[in-house]
Amino acid sequence: MELGLQGEDNRRIARRLGWGEKTVRMYWIALNLEEQVRQAQSQRRAKEKQQRLAAIRARLEGILQPLLNQDEEITLRQLSRALGRNSDYVRNDPELATWVQALVQPHNARVRQRQHETTTARMVQALEEMKRSDRMVKVEEIAQQAGLTHAKLRKAFPELLPLLHEALVAQRARLRSLRLQTQIGQIDSAAARLIARGTRLNYKVILQEAGLSQHSDKNPLLREALLHWNGNFAPRD
Repeated sequence: MELGLQGEDNRRIARRLGWGEKTVRMYWIALNLEEQVRQAQSQRRAKEKQQRLAAIRARLEGILQPLLNQDEEITLRQLSRALGRNSDYVRNDPELATWVQALVQPHNARVRQRQHETTTARMVQALEEMKRSDRMVKVEEIAQQAGLTHAKLRKAFPELLPLLHEALVAQRARLRSLRLQTQIGQIDSAAARLIARGTRLNYKVILQEAGLSQHSDKNPLLREALLHWNGNFAPRD
């Protein structure tokens, strides 16, 4: 009776007295103490749980202190392993998980914000460098310069994608313009050389002399440059 009313577990009582657990339950019924003992055991379990929780919280506070001073996100799995438990230990205890998340969420939010700012700054720098490049840069290269994979960029920083795509479109347009200007220069130089050699000019001979594709005249700007020279004769003495 003393052990039962103190909330001692039936299995422990049976082990101490050398009985079977079923015998202990029969005694509670016979002594009309079954409900009182159940309540006492329930209260004791709740108290022991709170004591265990308090002890775990104290350990976690010690584990968390140095982690909160680092610029890295803290996970429940990380804390579970630090306690020497399986990786889902904290997550599987709703009360403990709620308490831990209340502590780490503000820290994790600050870390993510700093990471976002750093990644955004790297992205902007990479795009500025791209503007000075004379070649077409791939999305993967820009993401890599920002410290990301293309997949992570799409998943974690979707708001940066419009900025990236806009810059890539502008870069393609700039390079096309530069290439056209170069090709127009090639056409003008080729035409000048042909005239100096006394060759009558037409699209084909100019493009061949310029080292350009015979289909280049399909581009309106290149066709206009060719038209300027087409049909010209070499100057006569």
